[in-house]
Amino acid sequence: MDQRTSPSSGFSDESRPKSAIQVDTHRSSSSVGTQNPPNVLTSSDPDFSSPDLLFLDAQQDDGQRFISVSPPADSSATGCTKHFKEHTIAGLDRLGLFSSMNGQINDPTGEFAEVRGMLEKCHHYARGIQSMRSSKRARLSSLIDGPIKLPRRSTCDKLMQNYLRTFESTIRILHIPSFKAEYESYWINPWGVSDVFLRKLILVLAIGTCFIGYSDAYDPQLRSMASTWTYDAQAWLMRAFDVRGVDLDMLEVSCLLITARKTDLVTSQLDWISVDFPLRMALRLQLHKEPSIHFPHLSQLEAERRRRLWAAVLENCLQSSLDSGIPMSISNDAFDCLPPGNFNDVDLREDGHPEPATESSGFTESTMSNFLMKTMRLRMRIAQFLSSLQPELSYHEALKLSADLEALCRSQEKDLQLFTTRAAPGSAVPSDFQKKLHSSLIRRCLLALHGNFASKAKFDPLFYFSHKAATETSLFLLKYLLSSQKNSHAMPEDDFSLLIISGSSIIISFLWEATAHVCADVINNITESPFPLISSLSRSELTQTIQCAIDTARSCLRAGDTAVEPLVLFSCSLAHIKSVSEEKPIDKSVMDAARSSLLFCYKVLESGYREEGQDSRLDISIGRHGLEFPDYDSGTDLWDTVVNAPIMLFE
Repeated sequence: MDQRTSPSSGFSDESRPKSAIQVDTHRSSSSVGTQNPPNVLTSSDPDFSSPDLLFLDAQQDDGQRFISVSPPADSSATGCTKHFKEHTIAGLDRLGLFSSMNGQINDPTGEFAEVRGMLEKCHHYARGIQSMRSSKRARLSSLIDGPIKLPRRSTCDKLMQNYLRTFESTIRILHIPSFKAEYESYWINPWGVSDVFLRKLILVLAIGTCFIGYSDAYDPQLRSMASTWTYDAQAWLMRAFDVRGVDLDMLEVSCLLITARKTDLVTSQLDWISVDFPLRMALRLQLHKEPSIHFPHLSQLEAERRRRLWAAVLENCLQSSLDSGIPMSISNDAFDCLPPGNFNDVDLREDGHPEPATESSGFTESTMSNFLMKTMRLRMRIAQFLSSLQPELSYHEALKLSADLEALCRSQEKDLQLFTTRAAPGSAVPSDFQKKLHSSLIRRCLLALHGNFASKAKFDPLFYFSHKAATETSLFLLKYLLSSQKNSHAMPEDDFSLLIISGSSIIISFLWEATAHVCADVINNITESPFPLISSLSRSELTQTIQCAIDTARSCLRAGDTAVEPLVLFSCSLAHIKSVSEEKPIDKSVMDAARSSLLFCYKVLESGYREEGQDSRLDISIGRHGLEFPDYDSGTDLWDTVVNAPIMLFE
């Protein structure tokens, strides 16, 4: 019998029989020595047993993954994610902004030798934090300690509404009335609901934790509990396949799990492997086939449920492809399922109704999902072009693809605005979160497409349009940072800003890409260039944008992120820009910025390490490899490019 949650006024301590899957916990944060950050079990350890293997992913071991996907040295696939991400910071790579600093940094007696030590200390603390988080969530998981632990109902209500108000309102997975009915039944009789609903519930709550601001009586333990819930749902999904077949409920759990993993404090760079799992489930259930054509006997509710889930599966696959540079596992000609209809959930008809409901012309609970799916085929073509080793599109065809997507995006944004201005009193209107997430998910494709050509504009005016489009798209995406960072020391309260700060890599990854492009743009503009690439843009506006990105990177670190590279890179870039404008020595300005940003990172990470359960200081020695970033994944492969690029500061 599976485990059950237990509602209470606080966290439940009821004990239940342990799962048949036993997870060894003799190596937890309490067993960490005083000299080095903690280690966790590896795949070669005889005691190793992890439910993450279903997803070819697991906890971290000293900053590295259990499963290494390393092609042969002579393989053309080597560094495929780096190749894909190169266009986002190609300007920085080719300018070699910090090459003159390399010798000074690697000189152990030099003025800037301390920067090397600070950087390595930051990475050791970051690895320790991630390792402790991984071992803590395994130790606290209900697989080991008994039943799933939930907060009091008032907190659960808040977390559930957070999810329904944000992700569910944009990328549809659940049928809200059915989910709420089961939710009420759970609080009446926790043992009377299904196992699959319990996993939907804890994943919904886990995702909802990243939308809690300080005004909500913030409990820092909720984020740790969310990680445990995600781990438990992942393990349950493994076991469930042994006793039940694939169905829509299982697919809903799988889709929720993808989002929960992306918002988890325990970061992973191999989520792109996990995304293929719900895709295979969806194909097995034949969700890629249009219900009205292939399954005309289905009720309206069932047909819409299938369309929504298919749209959610494709959205996850597309975003994962853009993040990783790995081609999508499905092409445009492999499905004919139409976009979800424009219905509110309560209007959908089940079997027995004489007439199906007609689509609304106004804004509904499925409008955003409908809009995103209508752009899917164009965005998939862009992703296919970017990840292809031999792109079939010419530059002219790429521009046509960009123009079509831009026109469709603008048309949808106009419709969303009209829904707001023409709405009758009391009727639903799109929220700021919905509009921002919609624009971001679409326009990141435009940034990736034009960024692929933008760096060539310095030498060939043929690509000037792509340079201009990439810069404008970057600024469009980053304007959300401008609005959320008025006070970089305070936790934002609006949903989209909270997603940026606390939502792991869902949004922040391509916002960093946009910032890197702006950095390269400004630095290129202040150096000798045969073409005035940004003559129509204000340099002060661009530097202000970079400063906002720096403030956001600081906020992310305070909120639990462990990646130091964004803050260091953007701080050094801004220092370079200011030193040229103020006619100050560039080398000293850049190194001072590196020292200052690393000192901030060190203090935050040291505090975070102590909060994760280690009270003793680390004795971190400096290696002999110069200022090379250790093999540490920061949660986004953009920085893998930075580490290996010709920018000698990071080599």
